[in-house]
Amino acid sequence: MEDAFKNRLLKTLVKENPVEVPPSLMKEQKASLVEDFKKRMSEQGMGPDDFASYVEKWDGDFEKTAAEMIQSSFLVDAIAKKHDLFCKKEDLDAKFAEYAQQTGIEESRIKEFYGRPEQASRLTYMLTEEKVIAFLNKSVKVKEVPAGSLKEENH
Repeated sequence: MEDAFKNRLLKTLVKENPVEVPPSLMKEQKASLVEDFKKRMSEQGMGPDDFASYVEKWDGDFEKTAAEMIQSSFLVDAIAKKHDLFCKKEDLDAKFAEYAQQTGIEESRIKEFYGRPEQASRLTYMLTEEKVIAFLNKSVKVKEVPAGSLKEENH
């Protein structure tokens, strides 16, 4: 599934179903976004001062992204609960087999890597999200229109 489409679908979902974001979660998610960004930027040679002014300037963006991520994960969770779309053991096994095939790494080593709680929960969520998106895609008639083909209609 193409990421841009997935992001648009989740954004629409959030817009249509506003969810209250607990401030503590918000703080955590935002901090982790900023931390992530910091890691990427320092790898590209950005100094701490530049970084600080950048984060200050784009604070609202970090906040908005954090809120959207939290809201979409709440909604994915709610839809998964309602329609029994949570990632199951066989979904994980299929993913491990697929990774092994793609990478040429033994399946046992892949399972070992995803045996760690943080990696496991990330993968489980990702697969649940995939199932929810596929479900929404089937049940909601989403029309993919190539960008640029939307023209203003004159009546």
